[in-house]
Amino acid sequence: MNLSRTLREILICTILATCMPSSAQPPLAADLPARSDTKTTALFGPAVSGNAKLLPREDPAAFTGRYLTATADYQSVAAGDLPPEGDPLHIWVRYQATALQMKTSIDGKAVEFPWDWTRHPDGFGWRKVGSFERSRLGGSIHFISEVNRTPKSGVDALVITADPTWQPSAAPSAPPTEAVPAENARVVINWNRLSRPVSPYLYSLNCQHGFSATSPRPGWSEGISFMKPRLLRIHNGSLVKTWFDPATGTWNKDKIRAALDSLRPPSGTELLLNINSWPEAYDADKDGRLDPDMVEPYSLLCADLVRIINREFKAGIRYWEITNEKDVAYWRPHERGPAGPPADVPALAKIHNTAAAAMRKVDPDIKLGGPAACHPLPTQQLTEYARLTRRNLDFLSFHIYATGSAEESDRSVYDKTSSMARNTISLIESVRDEVSSSRLEFHLNEFNINYTWEPRDPRMANHKGAVFDALFLIAHSRIPDLTAINAWSDQDGAYGKMNMDGTLRPAAHVFHHFNTRLDGSPAQVASSSEQSVVPFAAVKNGKPAFVLVNRTSVPQSVTVTSNGMDTSTPWISSAIEASGVSADASLLLKSPVVLSPHSVRFIWKD
Repeated sequence: MNLSRTLREILICTILATCMPSSAQPPLAADLPARSDTKTTALFGPAVSGNAKLLPREDPAAFTGRYLTATADYQSVAAGDLPPEGDPLHIWVRYQATALQMKTSIDGKAVEFPWDWTRHPDGFGWRKVGSFERSRLGGSIHFISEVNRTPKSGVDALVITADPTWQPSAAPSAPPTEAVPAENARVVINWNRLSRPVSPYLYSLNCQHGFSATSPRPGWSEGISFMKPRLLRIHNGSLVKTWFDPATGTWNKDKIRAALDSLRPPSGTELLLNINSWPEAYDADKDGRLDPDMVEPYSLLCADLVRIINREFKAGIRYWEITNEKDVAYWRPHERGPAGPPADVPALAKIHNTAAAAMRKVDPDIKLGGPAACHPLPTQQLTEYARLTRRNLDFLSFHIYATGSAEESDRSVYDKTSSMARNTISLIESVRDEVSSSRLEFHLNEFNINYTWEPRDPRMANHKGAVFDALFLIAHSRIPDLTAINAWSDQDGAYGKMNMDGTLRPAAHVFHHFNTRLDGSPAQVASSSEQSVVPFAAVKNGKPAFVLVNRTSVPQSVTVTSNGMDTSTPWISSAIEASGVSADASLLLKSPVVLSPHSVRFIWKD
């Protein structure tokens, strides 16, 4: 029997309402923050999906008193038809205790959008998935839930609207748009309690144009010398396409030589070369996976690149990374359910093992790693990959970005630096439990605010990007087993710490100070209001330094107590603010330190 979606929703809601006691009756429709019309699809409670396999659960925090939770992995937990009118469309979803992926179908072909790992573990919360042209969404959308569910995981509401001003202000538990300002935050630094020094590679960068003979770009050398990254990851999606010559089936030595000659980082900078993919001809069926009969030829090609660069050209590159984000092809299609190919972690592990063995024969001193996964979660597949490659794996690499929407609130983006750190810890703990190797390094070698550059997220180029980077580095500096962090990226139009003309962006100053003053032994530090002011302190070569990050939209006054360090004499201070980067100036800690909105202030002793 074919029922329209609207009729199905009415039947489901009617049946559930009939079965519910009067005390659990849903609120009146007027209490809901949106209603369906020609430009809006608004679904609440069990009406968010017509999937009979889902389990309705009661919760007074839900709009209708009930919500839906999955009963199986990767199950569709919410679905909605697009409203008849309006373009573009803005999508909001309200859920708790799960990660979600949005999907659609266009011309009979499944289309998936990136996972969002904002789980809302403490209760229902709204998330704006993004704004999309109607042509990208087919006729309807749906959301699937992850593997790591809890009993309370589920979805409560879905709104698809053409109204760009709509906000879920009526949500019972919607978080405030800003942190509550502190009247006077208190930061205590105990310089007598120091932990072991941070890894020297922790505040590093990606080099996006290192494969090109036109590198370095204007101002690149000066900018890199200023930011002082200890490890440059040379990565670009066009690296293999540029260096490999399909006509000869071999590497183009002239292009490689020109790239190496033009790339001259400061002395002592370690390099990591990412072999991002394989030649197009090695994937004849275009499924994103290396053809099985090309595993051996690909491994020999990788080995030949090591021979050319390290033996013939004597470049001495020590870190080599095999593939980039191939988890999208090898195990993330499994997230599509029956519509996608099965996950095949062993196949990608075999590629790594075969290539690594061939490469190490050419240069036994190199360090080999991968797979540069697009996210540390779910941990199962990366843990399996580490287990299958452990004899040929010197470092496990992965990426993480905060959002895919330039419209996500600043507070939400800042909050994610902590959840991203927790995700990293989960991966490291999972791998350590499975692979007992103290030599295995962990490289988080891509991060930034937004994984997409269209539409461009202006925060990655302004002072809010500096706040995000500082919060991210602080959160991840507290992870003992993390070996390297490489921000994406050094220089470009959307993400770079430098503009294409070499102008330093605000975040460049974050890396300068972290690599100059904060890459020593972290000191014990605490803030009375971490939701407003986040501190970090370290001692390097006997010299103390600390940073205060104001993650709110209002000024903050901070009283600093410095135990074990003289505060009677002046310190030196510089701030990254909306107005720019202030010059170094003398600062006395006897008075409260005033932080501008969305700012980063560095304070140190020479």
